[in-house]
Amino acid sequence: MTNCGIIQLGEYAFNRHPFSYLMEAADTICYLIMDYEDAISKGWVKYENFKEILKNDADGKKVLNETEKHFNENAPSKKKMVQLRTELMTHFVSVAIDNFMQHYDDILDGDYKKELVFDTDNNSSLADTIQNICRRDIYSHPEIESLELTGNAVLTGIIDYYVKYLFHPEKSFRTHAKHLISKTTFQAVLQEHFQAIGEKKDAWDFYDVFDPMDFTFEERMRLIRDFVSGMTDKFAVTHYRKLNGQQI
Repeated sequence: MTNCGIIQLGEYAFNRHPFSYLMEAADTICYLIMDYEDAISKGWVKYENFKEILKNDADGKKVLNETEKHFNENAPSKKKMVQLRTELMTHFVSVAIDNFMQHYDDILDGDYKKELVFDTDNNSSLADTIQNICRRDIYSHPEIESLELTGNAVLTGIIDYYVKYLFHPEKSFRTHAKHLISKTTFQAVLQEHFQAIGEKKDAWDFYDVFDPMDFTFEERMRLIRDFVSGMTDKFAVTHYRKLNGQQI
């Protein structure tokens, strides 16, 4: 971080890297638009509902006017939403870039505490408007709430199993867990382990004989975190079912 010119705030604390603000903006833009588009595809809300909401927002009205130049009123809702998605992305990318350039010095100094897409001179931005209607019309939908609870159960279950096995006093359990975890992930943590203790060894040469018990507490927890964070939704559900005996 020092080599990147990032200001250090404490022993283990640094200012955010400037690029992280752009990554945050990109993530927010995708979720704000795609969530509503998915809801329209599922039939939970209608394009017309979204249109009426945007009409009451100054920026939303401009985006809507630009969108409707590209189709007639009788066009399918899907086509309308695809075009609206394009115009909304254009708008939010412009907002993010403008704010990034305008507040660049504050960002470098660590004094910028806002999110690029939500930062406007008004009390409420178009991003706020869309986020609020997503919370009201989409995130509270029973199907979404059910997925949230299911996801929590799956992730909590997987983490609990691996904590149990990687910290188990019997080597056989630790070995089982080791062989279930992605070999690439395990070797990455093992290589960092060797570097931390000053041993010039290659992880792939010692993978077969290494006992997870020789990892530190933090390294074992990092191993679990890295493995779980790389899972797709489908893989996580299937893996959890196998761990708890629901699926062979």
